[in-house]
Amino acid sequence: MSNVLSEPVLVLNKSWKPIDTCTVASAFSKLFTGTGRFLDVETYVLHDVVGWLSLPEPDDLKERAIRTSHVNLRVPEVLVMSSDVQPKRRVMQFSRRNLLKRDLHICQYCGTKEQLTVDHVLPKTKGGTSSWTNCVMACLKCNAAKAGRTPEEAGMALRVRPEMKERYPHDESKWRVPYRPAWSPVFKVSVPLLRPSWFKFLPEAYTKTSLLIA
Repeated sequence: MSNVLSEPVLVLNKSWKPIDTCTVASAFSKLFTGTGRFLDVETYVLHDVVGWLSLPEPDDLKERAIRTSHVNLRVPEVLVMSSDVQPKRRVMQFSRRNLLKRDLHICQYCGTKEQLTVDHVLPKTKGGTSSWTNCVMACLKCNAAKAGRTPEEAGMALRVRPEMKERYPHDESKWRVPYRPAWSPVFKVSVPLLRPSWFKFLPEAYTKTSLLIA
């Protein structure tokens, strides 16, 4: 049960706009204090404590559940806050972990997933900075081969980014360019824990970037 309690729940404000994610444990805390309600993602009905506890027990073989000695509780996927909290203006933090997500955990030169390192497209020795638009993930072999040169100087082309090709189908110049991903409440969630039900509430910008590369 402890693993289930740490799984993510999508948090919407009163207007059903995505503002964050929280753990199942935190979601139940908000339900019990009345600061939020659970959404049945199939019927779109909001439930308070009594409503959620009165739902039929989930089928153990088909649904995730919190199992106790007395009852099996459904695990919520979406929490709707009682107040109309507006999404905060946030900027995606530049870090190796987030860079890995943006680059799909593959080398941006050869496509391997082994021994990944951070490569500066324009080398630091040439004035390159550690930033979203100048860093990509590269395997040790490609990083060593490129050394202190630009991709053009080393004869190594960056791979086409599927999400950028889809976003700019008629502008090939942007297909290989590193970019700053937009912040989303689900960027920090690992792929196995992403819930299909969340796609119903996330703007297209999230589904084309954060969910695609999470």
